Amino acid sequence: MLGSGNMLGVENGEQVTHLKSFITGKDQYRKNVYDYTPQELFNVVIGQGSTAEENAGELQQVDDFLTLYFTAGDPEIKATDHFIVRGKRYEAIGYSFLWKDPFSGEVFGASVKVKRREG
Repeated sequence: MLGSGNMLGVENGEQVTHLKSFITGKDQYRKNVYDYTPQELFNVVIGQGSTAEENAGELQQVDDFLTLYFTAGDPEIKATDHFIVRGKRYEAIGYSFLWKDPFSGEVFGASVKVKRREG
């Protein structure tokens, strides 16, 4: 099972819910409509990213970015996937990226950047 191994020896990683996206149809504008299947991932290391604020008149938007490090392999993340991290829903930014040893080629896990917006 993905997420049950521990390739980097992380002892206190966190549990994160990966919401794997799949297309259920098209909307009135012919854009894809998605639904999500939850998958629990374990020993995930959460790296603090950055925060950006934008003032647009009375509306203030705050973007929060994190990096998730998966110590048990690649959960095959798509750009349309979402994650529940510490009770908040984040969107994937792009696809997962494998950590590889440049000398041996051994894969240690994967990472992905995620974001959420308030406001």
